[in-house]
Amino acid sequence: MAVLPLKITVYDGAYHRKGWIGAPVKLDLHPRAFLPGTGTITLSPTDPRLGDVTDLDNGARLVIEYKGEFLMSGWVDTDNGLIPSRTGFPTINFVEDKVLLWDTQGWPVPGAALSSQSGAAYYTKTGNAETILKDLVTKNCITRLGLPVTCATNLNRGATIPGGVSIRMQKLADVLYPALTDAGICVTVQQVGSGLVVDCYAQTTYPRTLTEESGILEKGSFSLSGPSATRVIGGGQGEGTARHFIGQTVAGREAAGRIIEVFRDARDASDDTILANRVQNTVDSTGSTASLSLSLSETANFRFMGPNGVRLGQLMPVQVRPGVVITEAVTEASIKWDKANGLVTNPILGDRSNDPAVTLTKSISAAFRAVRTLKSR
Repeated sequence: MAVLPLKITVYDGAYHRKGWIGAPVKLDLHPRAFLPGTGTITLSPTDPRLGDVTDLDNGARLVIEYKGEFLMSGWVDTDNGLIPSRTGFPTINFVEDKVLLWDTQGWPVPGAALSSQSGAAYYTKTGNAETILKDLVTKNCITRLGLPVTCATNLNRGATIPGGVSIRMQKLADVLYPALTDAGICVTVQQVGSGLVVDCYAQTTYPRTLTEESGILEKGSFSLSGPSATRVIGGGQGEGTARHFIGQTVAGREAAGRIIEVFRDARDASDDTILANRVQNTVDSTGSTASLSLSLSETANFRFMGPNGVRLGQLMPVQVRPGVVITEAVTEASIKWDKANGLVTNPILGDRSNDPAVTLTKSISAAFRAVRTLKSR
């Protein structure tokens, strides 16, 4: 019988430890770098922790460690059972604490009451990525909502975000991503003691280029695309004929003869410097792209986590054909375990468009982000 390679600790909604899950029937975990991770645990109907993890009225939480390191913590959000219960194997689904950034709205005046939000059209924070992240979390999650959340010491990691980040009754994640990843940092939200700690770390690049001959590349696809814009028009403040516009042309992108214009709505820009930064941000995000979606196989010298192991968010250079190397981040890991087959772990690069959970999360987020942006103006 395979030995469980993970430690799973159960807590209630007040962060009181209830015990450990030592003998699950099956695990299916998906920690993610840029979206909230998820997981499913199948239990025996006689598991001593079953009552604790299914007490959703009082909150149920899990902290999972892998190879002696923190892997993920989060809330149990659904409980599925079978009848008769004495023979069915119940399953619980949980979502990683990073969902905090999706659960919380950013107010335009976070220090004021809801009835007094007329003091500013948007809340804007400028600076490096870590400063912006922790400022928005502090003002909305900690000070405004009073959640048991703290931010680790600000080390000013990540590049300066052009024009900063502006928010008006939108989810924190909607405005923070992809700005944070473009700035080179990954966010962590981890249960520590009786609360959550928000922190980040800088992305690093794997020191070797992965090839098919290495035996690490399992299966996947890649795509190379030209620029999606050659000229960006930014619309600042004002209405009708008073609307203020500026533009930027990237001459090098028009060398092939095609002109592609796009519009960036930046009503929150209070001056031309911020408006120009918004335009530059759009220029930076509309250049030629190379995308990669790929599963990796663990080998004796290539592992997820542990000493010298790869990490979520780490950038991996991959030779997709002779002379063509695409660098993509480790966006997710699939960790599966059951008693019959033991542990199977696969780091995943790029977007898995065939994963229903990821596709649904991203599409809903994008759709609601567009609607919220329109409604909040």
